[in-house]
Amino acid sequence: MSNSSSDHHDGLIPIHDHIPMPEELWSFETGKPMLNCVECGRDLSPDGTPYLIEKARHGTEVIAEFAWCFECHDATQESYSKESRTRIWDYFLDRVSFEDRRRRLSQHHRCDLAAWTSACVTCGKPAAECKETLTLAQADGGDLMFHYLPYLICGECCEAIVDLMSNPSLDAWHDWLQQNLPMAPEAQALPRSRSRNLLLI
Repeated sequence: MSNSSSDHHDGLIPIHDHIPMPEELWSFETGKPMLNCVECGRDLSPDGTPYLIEKARHGTEVIAEFAWCFECHDATQESYSKESRTRIWDYFLDRVSFEDRRRRLSQHHRCDLAAWTSACVTCGKPAAECKETLTLAQADGGDLMFHYLPYLICGECCEAIVDLMSNPSLDAWHDWLQQNLPMAPEAQALPRSRSRNLLLI
């Protein structure tokens, strides 16, 4: 569940706080920032180009990572059923106020990626205690943005989200994964394996 940044300022808290992309969100495979959309290949490096970064880990091992332009991201979300999108949105809204979170973190941990991803955004479990995690961040060109994102979500909450989705929506997402993030044959043979569900946001 992602929210793009607004263009206005609320009180004295900057909405568009940003820093150069930290190495924690660079590609583990290449050791460089991820600056091409995983789906369409678009160059994401120019300033004014908003996009998402997802990085899934099992313990400290990176199991998947990619950058995703908003056009491709939005098109994929539109492929989900309306019921699935509503259930996912309600799941987040029932557990976290993104506006309150933004205010608190902006006041006390401005532009500190570690603080913004120190615990699961929906259940509060410390990241250090999670066997599996997904980090979702919003970027613009070469910068990491701080607004409603970045956040971290644990594997258990990702699994809970999977349970909210209709079978057609799950099929659409797993088809996308197979086309854009090929995994080992044994993982592809398990359409609802945990490694693939970790990317279900």
